[in-house]
Amino acid sequence: MSIDVFTYRGIEISAESLAMGATAESISAGGGTIPSNVGAIKFFVPAGDSVHFTYEGGPDPTSTTGHAVAASTWGFIPAGKTASKIISDDASDVSLIIVYERGAGRADNGGSVSEPR
Repeated sequence: MSIDVFTYRGIEISAESLAMGATAESISAGGGTIPSNVGAIKFFVPAGDSVHFTYEGGPDPTSTTGHAVAASTWGFIPAGKTASKIISDDASDVSLIIVYERGAGRADNGGSVSEPR
């Protein structure tokens, strides 16, 4: 009897919960650990909270300016914009769930087309 093993390497490489946003700050400034091979970053805003964010290099967000992310929805920061800043709409920390997606700098050595690892 032969057992075939299929390896699945998902796009998500890491996740963490992080309380941040009382002031406009990036994920790393808020205490997050951004992997070296990160691509895009997704963050989930819990029920009862909302945030605004601006992309890296833009003006700091406020509770009324920037990209709004409502309660119980996902925000998205594209690859290369890891210093984007996030702020809570009510001036208190929000416990965000942050999901890091794999980028082009595959620090895990990946696998070949013919032989996944």
